[in-house]
Amino acid sequence: PVEVLNFWQTKVRSLRERLVGKFPDTIEFTVDRNRLLESIMDVTEDWGPESFYKKSKVTFEGESANDLDGVSKEFFSLLGKTITDPK
Repeated sequence: PVEVLNFWQTKVRSLRERLVGKFPDTIEFTVDRNRLLESIMDVTEDWGPESFYKKSKVTFEGESANDLDGVSKEFFSLLGKTITDPK
């Protein structure tokens, strides 16, 4: 699971580096920590392809934190664990 997460983070980072300047905006969104998959599916439902190339600024519902990449890293880590969970 950690290897899968690291693999995808590396792929996304590489893609972002190649697209620097093409989609310079940040996309901000809030997700529910207790319904992570459902929440991110709801959030991204109306996104166009360009939205996935933007830098993410994540907030967890009901939590106040400045996302200096820590919250985003936690989000992607939790998402990776959730996706690879065999349950």
